[in-house]
Amino acid sequence: MNEKLAFYFCSILNKNIKILNYAYNKKRSQTAIKNEIVFLPTKNNQIDFDFMEKYIYKIQKRTQKLIYINKKSNIITI
Repeated sequence: MNEKLAFYFCSILNKNIKILNYAYNKKRSQTAIKNEIVFLPTKNNQIDFDFMEKYIYKIQKRTQKLIYINKKSNIITI
């Protein structure tokens, strides 16, 4: 697994936190994670790892561009 795939999987798991309403009193355990259903992009009935890598790459490039524009404009955002 490379960095971009790891980012993709983390984003999916983080999205499940919101969807499944995990909270401090409803913590996410290893068993809960194992029982979660995660939908992945497919192509020809195979997991499309190439799509996931390109998707994260595009998000990273867009974020870098926004950071550059904000830096150039002296706009500080957090």
